[in-house]
Amino acid sequence: MPETKPIFSQTPLYRAQQSDRYMRQENIRRIEQLTERHLLVYEASPWKRGAEINVGDTLPFGDLLQPILSGENVDLMLNSFGGDIDAAEKIIYMCRKVAGEFRVIVPEHAKSAATLVALASDRVLMGLASELGPIDAQLEGPGPGGAPFQTSASIPFWRD
Repeated sequence: MPETKPIFSQTPLYRAQQSDRYMRQENIRRIEQLTERHLLVYEASPWKRGAEINVGDTLPFGDLLQPILSGENVDLMLNSFGGDIDAAEKIIYMCRKVAGEFRVIVPEHAKSAATLVALASDRVLMGLASELGPIDAQLEGPGPGGAPFQTSASIPFWRD
């Protein structure tokens, strides 16, 4: 197919509205040049419902890994309060399959399923404000009267 001129160009207004995005992309490129490693960023907002690690993340994550040659070193900057353990496991296997050395950088939070991703890496880099969190599997299902119900899968052990 012959190369054609783009149908849409970026207007100055669009460029200004997306400036944070372009600055973030430039910062990622600079970090990659300094570390000589690929940098992937996973940021999940605790204030947005459904923003945890979930099965919808695995295909886009695969797209991020696609240009990385097998055996190249990969850093994953991970900031998440957790999510679906099956999705986290899939992300771990995908990173381990592609990456030579797989490091996880935790700028603030890696809780629950995100903790497992961090612990599955070769190295975890953390700062003073960083924290790993408890791993507390959750069960979801219909509760009394059919209302949605969620509870910890851990069973307390009492001695009499």
